[in-house]
Amino acid sequence: MAILDPFKKKSAAPAKKEAAAKGAKADKAAPATETAEKALVAAPVRMEGGLAITEVLVRPYVTERSTDLSERGVYAFLVHNRATKPQIALAVRTLYKVTPEKIAVMRVHAKMMKNRKSNQSVVKRHAYKKALVYLKSGDKIEVV
Repeated sequence: MAILDPFKKKSAAPAKKEAAAKGAKADKAAPATETAEKALVAAPVRMEGGLAITEVLVRPYVTERSTDLSERGVYAFLVHNRATKPQIALAVRTLYKVTPEKIAVMRVHAKMMKNRKSNQSVVKRHAYKKALVYLKSGDKIEVV
């Protein structure tokens, strides 16, 4: 099939190399702050237990009681099952820029409940770990 070789489309490999070279030049011209931010997003900082700072706090725990507590400077978070108090304190300091005074951690065990649709089937609720973060008076965390 050597006859059809002149009619084949040229490969896109040279075009990709040129685009990659242009991208590398653009990255070199970028300010140092942008590259540092990209590096933090790309490679999360690992703590002693092997968790990243962004993995420790799963999400804010929003209920009526927790919103009442937040008015007094106590915030509730769902945390990773292996997270410890020092790791939670470090995560709150780095993500929310406030220093916690005290942290209370509790495990909520799984519960077996009847299904509302059919009384005979049983549904299992998941277990989770919850942390209450006490802040100094005047410090606040904005939870959307």
